[in-house]
Amino acid sequence: MPRLEILKFLFTVTFAAFLANTSGCTTSVESMPLKEYATVKELKKVVPQGIVYQLPTTALDYEVKYRLVNCEPFQIDLHDSTVTPVTVVDQSLESTFVIDPREMTNWLKTVDEAKVELSNGLLSIVTYEVDDKSRGALSQLAKVALRFGTVSTPGAPNLSAIADTKVGFVDGDESVSICKDEFGGSNGYLDKANKTKEKIIALKGTFIAAETAFKKDPSTENGKKLEKAKADLNKEKEKYSALIKGKLTYTHKERFYPILPGPAPGILYKHTPTIPRDLIVLWINVDSADTTRIDNIQTKLLDMIGIDIVIKGKVTNTYSKADTYNGIYYRSPTIHQLLAQRTNNPVSPLSSKMVSFFQFGPLAAIPISNGLFQNNRYSIKFNDDGSLKSFEYKEKRARLEEGLTALDETLGILEDSEKSTIEKETALLKAEKERTDAEKELLESQGELEDVKNP
Repeated sequence: MPRLEILKFLFTVTFAAFLANTSGCTTSVESMPLKEYATVKELKKVVPQGIVYQLPTTALDYEVKYRLVNCEPFQIDLHDSTVTPVTVVDQSLESTFVIDPREMTNWLKTVDEAKVELSNGLLSIVTYEVDDKSRGALSQLAKVALRFGTVSTPGAPNLSAIADTKVGFVDGDESVSICKDEFGGSNGYLDKANKTKEKIIALKGTFIAAETAFKKDPSTENGKKLEKAKADLNKEKEKYSALIKGKLTYTHKERFYPILPGPAPGILYKHTPTIPRDLIVLWINVDSADTTRIDNIQTKLLDMIGIDIVIKGKVTNTYSKADTYNGIYYRSPTIHQLLAQRTNNPVSPLSSKMVSFFQFGPLAAIPISNGLFQNNRYSIKFNDDGSLKSFEYKEKRARLEEGLTALDETLGILEDSEKSTIEKETALLKAEKERTDAEKELLESQGELEDVKNP
């Protein structure tokens, strides 16, 4: 087999070995759940090395105002309630990821840009632009192999808990129980409010009568009577408002995080906020240390004024372990029905609206990588709430064409090397012939010289 063919055969084997080794040298943006990071990386007591980001979840801010109506019989009315969805950062280990920057490059890559921007722990922008330099490395490898005669190949918190609870009266003294007994017996404060309300009703009648009389006879005397009736009515209204606001209205605020599983098919989540313990202590004469009695009262009040927060719909996807850590992870929210309804009357909801929930939507990943002979760019943007906004991808050259060009260039180097070798050998042969001819001429000259000496 000719020498050039032998070289081409050997290099084809070398080229195949090169591809086999470098095919595993793909770089990527690798994300790993913090929950699994210590196990996989075997760094149980070491701070995670990389960029930490979290996924969004939808929390519910619940606010309710209770109104004490009567002590005997004991009666509390639900004055007002609101349930507001808010997007927050999911701080669970399953939703916290670590990006390892060391996976973004290796010794065959030129990284033009690798950027990760966060906003309050949520991904905002991810950009990754890399050029694989295997083609040039392969050419240099061939030159080094030819020079040295060897070929070297490259190697390769619990979210179900309440996060924020605020309870208390809107204003006023919080140290006096309104009702003396558990379900009855007023200490006069509520009676005072009720009497003021009755007085307001009577003063409204006086005001209407004075207004009617003034319209019929707009005299000065009737005008004075109308002004007095109006002033008396406003005075009692202000007094009643202060009484109600001070001690007879109780505002409770709570934030909670809906999680799976739901209590029944079609119901993703159901939560019944408890009646605040402070409300019981402040409105009912009970020892704050008597937890058994307070619990019993809470149960009775739930039957009276309890509210259920219900989310209906179907689950698109629950938490699932990814098959690979390549890429960045995000949640796509799904829309579900959010209901607020009385515990004792679920048929007639207090409110109903459609709300997007991140935690009930699919967990997805966008693979981001740069392989052999590849020159590409990823640009991914997210909205403020953590949902996907845009995805852009550019492949700047065809990988097969780049690979074939690398092979062609390398074979060209071999051919040039063989040509150079032949030229060198030819020059050596020519020099050898010239030396041999010179020796022959020298011998001939020496023979002629001997003939002259010995005729």
